[in-house]
Amino acid sequence: MAIEFSPNMKRIEESGTLAVFARVKEMQRTGQEVLSLVVGELDCETPDFIKQAGIRAIREGFTRYTVNSGIPELREAIARKLRDDNDLEYTPDEILVSAGSKQAFYNIMYALCGEGDEVIIFTPNYTSHPDQVRLVGATPVLVPSRVENNYQIEAEALRRAITEHTRMIILNSPNNPSSQLYTKESFEIVAKTAMEHDLWILSDELYEKIVFPPHVHYSIAQLFPEVKERSLVANGLSKTYAMTGWRLGYGAGPREVIKAAALVQSHTTNNASSISQKAALAALTEDDGSFFRDLIPDLEKKRDTAYRIISSIDGLNCPNAQGAFYLFPSIKKYIGRRSGDRVIGGSLDLAMYLLEEKQVAIVPGIAFNTEGAIRISFATDLETVERGCLKIKEGLEQLA
Repeated sequence: MAIEFSPNMKRIEESGTLAVFARVKEMQRTGQEVLSLVVGELDCETPDFIKQAGIRAIREGFTRYTVNSGIPELREAIARKLRDDNDLEYTPDEILVSAGSKQAFYNIMYALCGEGDEVIIFTPNYTSHPDQVRLVGATPVLVPSRVENNYQIEAEALRRAITEHTRMIILNSPNNPSSQLYTKESFEIVAKTAMEHDLWILSDELYEKIVFPPHVHYSIAQLFPEVKERSLVANGLSKTYAMTGWRLGYGAGPREVIKAAALVQSHTTNNASSISQKAALAALTEDDGSFFRDLIPDLEKKRDTAYRIISSIDGLNCPNAQGAFYLFPSIKKYIGRRSGDRVIGGSLDLAMYLLEEKQVAIVPGIAFNTEGAIRISFATDLETVERGCLKIKEGLEQLA
């Protein structure tokens, strides 16, 4: 029987990483070692005090529906976190707890954008952002940024992208995949544009706690309070506390928008996991800071190891990671090179070459709408980071 899918399926695109991941699994199935530098989560356990809070919730029978928007004490804790960490004042009814930051992001997108709207996304971009825009019927407008400018926002490029249909600008800082933080100058460009053209700003800040000194994370409304009434934040605990599997995120913004986003959620998933909410509450109220005291120096050591090797490769332009846990070097010099009969036509070809010839897995830049780059994760053990980066160097230097 031929299956006819709805037109909705035509709006979203297949991930640019599927071919790489399928080949990784095939190689592992045949017993080949693969050095994976693709992981998008911390290489450590959720802190024990958070796990214990989840266990207590189960043992105490806290396993039923909660208020759709999240238990009041968690929304209060998030409001305190936003005030203390980001200088942003929100009341609990301006906060929505969701099953991950991605769901919070989508709920907000659904509430504000639809058919005929255009949403500006700066590349390189997180893979799901354009497809979430498409899923609500709007059109993503990709605005490129340049490695030569450390992937900062350029006023002229943004100006050219604005039309009468522009509805929203999406920000992602620290950025996945570039690991760069936007400067005050980049935020100012967006703030002025949003005010001039009456646009919404949706800021994905999931990596905010993973920032390497001397860099500092800022929210756009923290620096430019005049845009707070048109700004929304999507965040979560996945990267912050190694809680990717707990699926707990949140959105914050103007009360009426959050109310609408909560209505969307009520008809899709309802409340986030009751157990995860109790774990998140512990994370935000019981943390003594020890997790980050160990985490950031450990990641910094891995980052420095990866950067030392990758930046030594001739012809690569690679900004060092300011936050998150990726390197995103430009590999344009290697496009068109050969390995025997294999021609490197783009980032996907290079990713497959490195996987099949050097047994190291990375993510092609095309997955982030940036051809001519690759993403290298250093969120794994130090030995794998070092061996994998050396294999990348070896593989590139062997291309004719």
